Formats: sequence, C-alpha cells, structure tokens
Amino acid sequence: MKNLKLSNYIIILIVLFISTNIFGYLYLIENIKTNHTKNQEILIYKIKNLSDNLLDDKITRLLRENKNLDLKAYLIPDNIYNNNLLLKIDNLSLNKSININQSFIDNILNNKVLINEFVLNQNPYREYNFIKNSLVLNNAQILFSLIFDENEVESKINNINLIIILLILTTFLLIFLLLKIRNKEVMLLNKDMFIKHSIHEIKTPLSIISLNNQLRKKFIGEDEYTHKIDSGIKVLKSSFEDISYLLSKSNIHYDKEILILSEIVEERIKYFESIIHSQGRKIVYSLGNSKVLVSISKVELIRLIDNNISNAIKYSKINSTIIIKIEKCSLNFFTKGKIIINKKNIFKNFVRENRKEDGLGLGLSIVEDICKKYNITKRVISEKETNIFEYNFNCHIIDIE
Repeated sequence: MKNLKLSNYIIILIVLFISTNIFGYLYLIENIKTNHTKNQEILIYKIKNLSDNLLDDKITRLLRENKNLDLKAYLIPDNIYNNNLLLKIDNLSLNKSININQSFIDNILNNKVLINEFVLNQNPYREYNFIKNSLVLNNAQILFSLIFDENEVESKINNINLIIILLILTTFLLIFLLLKIRNKEVMLLNKDMFIKHSIHEIKTPLSIISLNNQLRKKFIGEDEYTHKIDSGIKVLKSSFEDISYLLSKSNIHYDKEILILSEIVEERIKYFESIIHSQGRKIVYSLGNSKVLVSISKVELIRLIDNNISNAIKYSKINSTIIIKIEKCSLNFFTKGKIIINKKNIFKNFVRENRKEDGLGLGLSIVEDICKKYNITKRVISEKETNIFEYNFNCHIIDIE
C-alpha cells in the first residue's frame, strides 16, 4: 500500500516537472527570438543615426565585426534609381541583388522597415530594407539593405527542441514504466487481499472439520480415517500459518522471548507426529542434556522448525527415519533422500528442486528470512543420500544436573 502511494506521488511529481519544463521551454524560445530580433533592431537604429560618412572607420568596424550579416548602402539622388553603391560589406558572400524602383521605395517608406525572410542553400536569412535622408545632399536618400544569417539562432532553437523532445520522451517512458510497476503493485495488493480473505474463509470450515473429527473420536473412537483427517488438517494449518506470516511480517512486530529450544522442538514434533506416521516415515529426536536458551520470537521459531520438519517429511524416502538433534547451540535435521544439487537456490522464493513434489516453494524462503533477522547461521550438507540442515543459534546453555 505504501509503495502504491509512493508511485502515485512520483507520477504526479513527474507530470508537474514536465509541465513546468514545457512552460520554461516556451519562455526560453520566445526569449531567444525576442533578444535576437532586438539585437538586429538596435543595429538598425545605430545605422539610422550615423552620419553620411559611411566609410568612417567606426561604422565599418562595427559592421565588419558582425560576421552574420551582409550590408549594402545605395545613394538615391532626387529619385534617380541607378544603384549608386556607397558601401558593401559581404561577410556572408550572398551577392544578392536588389531591384531598386519607385514601387520598392514606396513600399519601404510605407512600412518604415521592409522585412523579408528567405531561404538560400537551405540556410535561413532575414533581410531588412530601410531608407534615411541624406544629411549632406538635398533631395537625396540612402537605401540600406541588411541581410542577417539566422542559422545560428535556428541552430540554438533546434538544439533546445531536441533536448525538450528527449526530455518529454524520457518522461513518458518513465511514466509508462511507473504505471507498469503501479499496475503490478495493484495486482499484488489485490492478490494479497484475496489471499487474506481466502484464508479467513477457509479457516472457518477447517475449524468445523477439526471439531467434527474430535467429536467422531470421542463418540466412535479413533481409526485410520480420523488419523488421516487430523494429518490433513495439520498440513493445511501449517500452510495457512506460513501464508499468514508472509502477509503480516512487514506489518506486525514479533517480540523476542527467551525460549528453551528443546521444549519448542518437542512441541512441534508432537504436532507433526500424526502427519509423519500417515506419510510412512518415522521420527527420532535427541534434545540433549542441557537447556539451550534462545532469544527469538516464538512465532518465528515455530515457522523455522515447522518448515524444516515439513520439508523433511516431503523430501525424505518412504519408510525412512527423520532424525532431529540439538547439539549445544545447533539444531540439526537429518533425512534420507535425493542429493540436493543447488544448496543456496532452495532458500529462494518459489524454488523447488524436486518439481514432482507438491508445494509452493515458500517454506525455506521463510526460514531464510528468519535466519537473516536473528543472525542464525545455516548450513546444508548433502552426500550419499543423506541431507543435513544445520542451524546455529546465538544461545545460552544451562547444564542440567
């Protein structure tokens, strides 16, 4: 549930982030275009306010330093259009000619500045045409034609466009992955809820079956069938306890207790006795002459012991003997069965080395979690059809006289 809320918050933050960046992108593009146009207009303003001495070092230096423009200045005395070129700065090497006539001049005068945008050799350009009256010659005008290379600013905008496209694609990919993870989380949450409800629903009829079996033993007596029913109920209860533990371990804190290891082991052996006999196995146990005290939650110690006994029954040979020993701080389970090939892999979720046997492959993964939690060192020995599961606890030993 916490992960589900977290993924929702992350998606909202990503959407807000990309929205903010889109507005920032639009502002940045507009700002680049505005500043670029403004710089061009400032240059035009400076040219308009210069004297007629266009060959002055100051103006020519100003214009020649700007490598992104071409400039041509024409003298038009008393409306005589004979293309009297006063100044030419050819930084772009475009050699673009102008057809100067009355219509062209009138169009400039009406608009004050005539702007023309064009593409040449796949490069974008912007042309400004404007006229100023000569301060020296009466009835004479000077026509200016400036062409700016727009490739640099277009390149900047294209780079920003590329970055924002990559950012948007990355964001959508991230949202897609988060939604997939979120959908899995929803499915797992629904699955957990279904399992919880299923366990609750099954526990009631199971209790009824158990009660009726006890009544049958009381009024009719024990027989082969009552033993089999008892065994089936205990197997189901053990499985339910495993599933309940898996579903609740992250939400429930199990308090540590000081427990006598031999007492809990003996209690669980007695619980499984009917199952062991119904499955055609025998059990022998040696709990030592000392009290081994361990600090652990009783619920989790029972899960560790139960899953090892359950596995011993399931994977041992029929008519074989299961041996359980406590030696100092070590709890050992001995069985006769097939050699275990991958000793580490069997402690993973949903892993069963022998696929022919029934089960979910959860038992030893629960044992693994408990061992990690309480620093219990485990060891698996498998040779000559003998399998040994050894668990070494942090314990305190009290000798019994």
